[in-house]
Amino acid sequence: MVPHTFAGWGQYPLLKHGVGYTVFEHHSQGLKQQVRCYAPPDAPVKIVRLRLENTWQRTRRITATFYAEWNLGSHRDITQQYFIPEYDPDSQVILARNPYRIEFGERVAFCATNKPLHGLTADRTEFLERNGSYRHPAGLKRIDLGSRVEPGEAQEIVFVLSQGENRDVAIELATLNWQIDQADLAWEETRNFWKNTLDSIAIRTPNIALNTILP
Repeated sequence: MVPHTFAGWGQYPLLKHGVGYTVFEHHSQGLKQQVRCYAPPDAPVKIVRLRLENTWQRTRRITATFYAEWNLGSHRDITQQYFIPEYDPDSQVILARNPYRIEFGERVAFCATNKPLHGLTADRTEFLERNGSYRHPAGLKRIDLGSRVEPGEAQEIVFVLSQGENRDVAIELATLNWQIDQADLAWEETRNFWKNTLDSIAIRTPNIALNTILP
């Protein structure tokens, strides 16, 4: 299947949907930016890979922030009061659970990255402020700067988001999938899985447009 590309205008990114993945690309403020999202077939995790390339002829300090709003139930407005967040310093994994959920109260959600953390919060109001917006979170004005990026240098950051059957499983899943080599392997497994799955199916209809989006 050929990836579908949607080109934006002005400040909007380029969006590409492929089989089993989505890619966002943008070039602004001297940064080539790419975000690739996919889920490997053999691990219940969502992998978000951010690649930044500095095109300016000077060193820059870049902060990458991942923001997630836990649901952990049927409706966030109802369940958020029962969230119990936690940070495990040994594995650098942010955890969250809702023990009052009847069906999956023992499960633990997690978020992790392959870079050392230099700031975090589990308080939505602290990050956005009470009347803040997603476009201009107040928390970004207070977070220290992160890694240095030399002229022409590119760096890649991996974020992993998912949940485990319990706390130990959640930490194990997070630490297995947040390194670059593991993310590369998961990417290849994802592409191969969907290629092998869809290559075994051939559909042709009188509608040319429908044939384009089908295998």
